[in-house]
Amino acid sequence: NFNGATLVGASMAEMVGRDANFDSADISEADLTTADLRGASLVGVFAEGTRFVSADLSRANFTGARMARASFSNAVLEQATLARAWLSYADFRSANLRGANLSRAKLAFANLVSSNLQGADLSGADLTGVNLSQADLRKANLRGAELGSALLETANLCGATLPDGYA
Repeated sequence: NFNGATLVGASMAEMVGRDANFDSADISEADLTTADLRGASLVGVFAEGTRFVSADLSRANFTGARMARASFSNAVLEQATLARAWLSYADFRSANLRGANLSRAKLAFANLVSSNLQGADLSGADLTGVNLSQADLRKANLRGAELGSALLETANLCGATLPDGYA
């Protein structure tokens, strides 16, 4: 149980913490590369600049987390909850976010190149300046999302629900 812990800059690479509780913890600049945090609770976690590279975060709950500049490249976030999370400038290159809940998340200027967002809920999300090139958004829900200056080049939008004004 890491509830409310201060672990700034901690090295936790390869950590196995299935169903662990990190609620309201400060793990900024920590290294969680290849960690197994399936089903972990990270509600309200402060994780700016944290490295979750190639980590398994399936079904993890990041509701309301502050994770600007965090790196999730090649991470697995299937069915994860990132609702209302602050993810500006985060790196999700080639991440698997299939079925993830990113509703009302702040993803401004995030990198989602080649990410899998099939069936993801991005309703009401701030996607200003986001790079979604080559992303798989099949059947994703983007209703009410802000897509100003977003790059959607070669993104797969088949069956996606788009915001009003987009065809």
